[in-house]
Amino acid sequence: MMTAPNKGSLMSAVTSALLKPKSLLIALVFLLLLLCLLAAQVFAVSAALYFSKQQVASAEQPANTWLDVAELISVSNPEVLHTRANFLRQKALLPEFSEQRTALLQQALALWGRAVEIRPLWPYYWLSELNTMVLLDADAVDFQAKVEQVIQLAPNERGLDKQLLELAFYDWDKLTAEQQQWMLDRLLIVPGRTFNYVFSVAEKFNKQSVICTRLPYKKVKRICRAR
Repeated sequence: MMTAPNKGSLMSAVTSALLKPKSLLIALVFLLLLLCLLAAQVFAVSAALYFSKQQVASAEQPANTWLDVAELISVSNPEVLHTRANFLRQKALLPEFSEQRTALLQQALALWGRAVEIRPLWPYYWLSELNTMVLLDADAVDFQAKVEQVIQLAPNERGLDKQLLELAFYDWDKLTAEQQQWMLDRLLIVPGRTFNYVFSVAEKFNKQSVICTRLPYKKVKRICRAR
C-alpha cells in the first residue's frame, strides 16, 4: 500500500537538491533570466509610452500605435491608463469627433478611475478626473466631492495649483463657500506668473470681480486697476 510522502522529507529533498552546485547554478540562472525579462518589459513599456506621448490626437491620426503596444505588453499599469485617457480627451475635443465627444470623455474618465484605484495617492490622476468632469459638465455635488478629494489628498502639492485653480474658476459657482475660500487663499501664495494666468482664466468666465473684491487690495490693485 502506497503512502503519501512526508512533507518534511519532501522539503529536505528539495533543499538537498538546491544545495548541489549544479542545481544551485540552474536556479540562479533562472532567477537572472526572470529579472532580465522583467527589466526588459519595464523598458519596453517606458519606451512605448515615450513615443506614444509624442503623438497628438488628430483627425488624420485618430489611433496611437505606440500606445496600443504599451497596453499590449503591460498589465494594469496606471501610467498607460493615464496616457490612453489623455489621448481620448484630446480626441474628444477635436471638432471632427464632436458627435463622439461625450462617449470619449466618459471612456477617459473611467480609465482615470482605474488609474486612481491602482495608484490612489498620486493626485495628478485625481486632477485629470476633475478636468474631465468639468468637460462633461458634472453636477455640483459630484464636482464638489472631487475637488474635496484633491484638496484632502495633497493640500501642499504646489504642482497642482495652476490647473486646480483654473478648473475652480471654470466652474466657480459649483464650489462650496469653503472651497471657494480655499481657492482664494491658495491664489494668495502662488507665483506671480500663475496668479496672472488664473486671473486671465477668471476674466474669460467673467469671474475677475471675485478676485478683485475678495483678495487684499495690496495684492490685486495693479492687475485690477488695469482692467
